[in-house]
Amino acid sequence: MEEIFMIAREDKPFGFISMKVENNNAIITNLAILPQYQNKGFENLMVRVMLNHAIDMGLENAYVNLPFYKDFFYELGFREKGDFLAVKLKEFFRE
Repeated sequence: MEEIFMIAREDKPFGFISMKVENNNAIITNLAILPQYQNKGFENLMVRVMLNHAIDMGLENAYVNLPFYKDFFYELGFREKGDFLAVKLKEFFRE
């Protein structure tokens, strides 16, 4: 099952993030923001909402393999684990 979260302004969507669950882990499968909304904190907000939802589901880790966003996820605290970047969800929110 894949879950999709969208973000909108004045009822007009301008971005989304999607996640699937495998083996008690969240796998972020896509993240897209219209160019005029990029680098304004919306990517960060959408990841945090998605990962908070993953914690509410009882998941333990999150993984992502989106090369375009590799540096972005690394800055959020994800670290390389095989072909993916990974983070333990409880550590992610321990700021």
